[in-house]
Amino acid sequence: MYNFVTSLLEQSHPPDEIIIVDTSHGDYLPARQSAMVDDSINYILRPSFTFNKSRALNIGIRASKSDYIMTTDIDFIFSPNVIQTVANRLNDKTFVLSEAGYLPDVPVAPPFDWEKLTSLVDSPEHRMSPGTLQAAHRQFWFDVHGYDERYDGGLGGMDDDMWIRARKHGLELDWIPFGEVTCLHQWHPVSDLKGKCSHLFTANPEIVKNSNGWGE
Repeated sequence: MYNFVTSLLEQSHPPDEIIIVDTSHGDYLPARQSAMVDDSINYILRPSFTFNKSRALNIGIRASKSDYIMTTDIDFIFSPNVIQTVANRLNDKTFVLSEAGYLPDVPVAPPFDWEKLTSLVDSPEHRMSPGTLQAAHRQFWFDVHGYDERYDGGLGGMDDDMWIRARKHGLELDWIPFGEVTCLHQWHPVSDLKGKCSHLFTANPEIVKNSNGWGE
């Protein structure tokens, strides 16, 4: 988490707010200490016995006070031009995403040597990764009631579900190519939660989800 937070604080166009939602159940102090490298960070602790990425993202969306909201995961680091590039592409008709590069098992720590880190990424691994970041106008997130919280207890499907819903809602998908910005996924062991929600994914989802409340 420290690398993730540091990369956001080193942006040429710093985000108006950084919200970190921690739904872990147990010893959350190390995560909190890692997040608290800057007093401006809004750290929200909502312990849950069941992992639900959608709910965690929705809690952050509802806590945001910004006109435009970008969601992402803490296993990424971002080159200093990412927030500015995303902001330049955003309006009330766009849904912005970014390609990612995947790092091998190498030490990563600030100060980031972006040229060196990028050279470690094998070019075939540059791909459209819908979970790298997703950004849109605040009204969109609230109109569709955020991410589908039925994706509970695992990973897989919720990011694809969201961009398809955004397109059906009338937003234009705007992919930022790898190289224009550098979004790097830090190596970690594959989670045993990976793919456990993929069976819920459909190619024609409803635009509005979570009819009984969201981000609570």
